[in-house]
Amino acid sequence: MKQIAGIRISKNKRLLLIHRIDKNHWELPGGKIKTGETKEETAIRETKEEIGCDIEIIEYLGFTDFKIKNETIRSHQFKAKIINGTPTIREKEYFNKIAYIDIEKEERLAPNIRVKLTR
Repeated sequence: MKQIAGIRISKNKRLLLIHRIDKNHWELPGGKIKTGETKEETAIRETKEEIGCDIEIIEYLGFTDFKIKNETIRSHQFKAKIINGTPTIREKEYFNKIAYIDIEKEERLAPNIRVKLTR
């Protein structure tokens, strides 16, 4: 099973998300867990790579499993805060926007955002 780890940073009841060009949806900063890497290390590394910020993990929120093209993916999520840097798109070949989004009003969300997480 492929596993990914991402972060949830909130501001004024909105969630910091990045817009993925090829899928035309908003997703959490994060990515694939590499061999020998913890889910926490992945969340920290991927956030730095994608939005250029150092973060502090506050809490493990749990995980959700979802399928894309018959592949099950486990998405681990963490509540986090930015401790250094200003969120900006760093991987412009994959992402074209970054914003705090009201997930109740946005329809184009990655499948792991609007879900109940399990621990």
